Amino acid sequence: MSFLTLSQKKNNLLILLLLLFCAAITYPSSITLIHEWQKWDQALSHGFACLALFIFFIWRQDFYIQINTHSPTWILSIALLLNSVAWCFTQLGNLQLPGYIFALNNYGLLIAGFFGWRVAIALIPLLTLFIFALPIWTILTEILVTLSSKVVALVLGYTDLTLHIQDNQFMTPWGTIVIADGCSGLRYFIISLLIAYLLCLINPYSLKTKISIFIVAALLGLFTNWLRIIIIVLIGYYTEMQHSLVRDHEFFGWTLFVCILFPALLACRQYPKNWPPLGIQTNGSWIFFVAALTGPAIYFATPFDTTNNPIKSPFVDNQQPAEPELQIQLPLADHHYKQRILLDNIAIDLNLSVSTPKNKQEKIVPFIGSLYNPVHWRSLEKATGITQSHAEILEARNNQTKVLLIHKFQVGSFSTPDYYEAKLLQIPARLFNQPYFGLWVAQSKCQSDCKQELIAMQKLDAIW
Repeated sequence: MSFLTLSQKKNNLLILLLLLFCAAITYPSSITLIHEWQKWDQALSHGFACLALFIFFIWRQDFYIQINTHSPTWILSIALLLNSVAWCFTQLGNLQLPGYIFALNNYGLLIAGFFGWRVAIALIPLLTLFIFALPIWTILTEILVTLSSKVVALVLGYTDLTLHIQDNQFMTPWGTIVIADGCSGLRYFIISLLIAYLLCLINPYSLKTKISIFIVAALLGLFTNWLRIIIIVLIGYYTEMQHSLVRDHEFFGWTLFVCILFPALLACRQYPKNWPPLGIQTNGSWIFFVAALTGPAIYFATPFDTTNNPIKSPFVDNQQPAEPELQIQLPLADHHYKQRILLDNIAIDLNLSVSTPKNKQEKIVPFIGSLYNPVHWRSLEKATGITQSHAEILEARNNQTKVLLIHKFQVGSFSTPDYYEAKLLQIPARLFNQPYFGLWVAQSKCQSDCKQELIAMQKLDAIW
């Protein structure tokens, strides 16, 4: 590898221009991903670093012109066309993660089309850098929160601290420390794996050594977060929750991460390898551009009408609705309707939130977290006998009050009790030009075992 003049780096520049082309034609995905990278206190704040590393390695790679081997253009064209259309459907359904993956596939297929399969396959390790900058890792958040809670609870169990530990909450005599999603340690975990990947990328390690490096990196990332939480709990306990570190520990976490990881990096033996030049086949065709542009063309040609939202509340808006037992954490919406009704002499509090996206880039189904505050409530069990809605029995942590809660999602003319199915229903809703959403929620305070409330909710589930 070597740095050469711009004229000698024409092929490197063309490969990078293809990246810019793919980012431009799939700009709905590109823009949302960049917004994720700009959240400096979130798990993907290293995204721009991954992009810079990719550009650096591409620019350092040497290429030479190879005699064309007549690769099957039509196979690549069909693959690129199907991938482009698949990206279109992910955008119609506002499925961001699959959209990122299909956009990245577009880039790889365009490289194969214009420079040959050998180049595309050889660049897969560099394209893999982007995997560390995609929000696919967020599926680990809940797992890491649970793991951190259990490990910290186990360690603190050997101390003489007066603590009441419940799930991810550590209650001291002076206040409660909660291991929230932001304390999962996901950022340390991802960046540890990214550093391990870079070490394996630039060094000719054996497979056994590579596996060992990844295992050690993952453990160091997890250990950093566990140690960070333990220190915060101890400081909070001994300062009666008055120390500033209890409220703001961002800088402390990264300082601890560097102190733990830096010695490990020094301990790694490094043997930088020389990458051989890659042979380029100059057999590009305009048909690849047409195939890549097909999906975006369909996406932008799809009609989008926000003037008609037929989801209406079947309830009469109550001017003075009774205060429900459970405060529902509703998403942002254009309108909220609520009322208390009686079914079989059972009081039921109803909520309906309706919304319509203002443009194609907005999701039909908004982000919806927990409908209740897990600090004050916990889920006891799933309720049975209700088919069209999701039903569960909640219990208040402070007084054991029980509430039966049911909800369902309406996307266009389709409805489902499952949030992830609702996300998928955005695709047919877009295709049928029905870009509107409704969240239906009902709750009832249980008098004893929730049996009577469940019967009333079954009737409501059949008619709402």
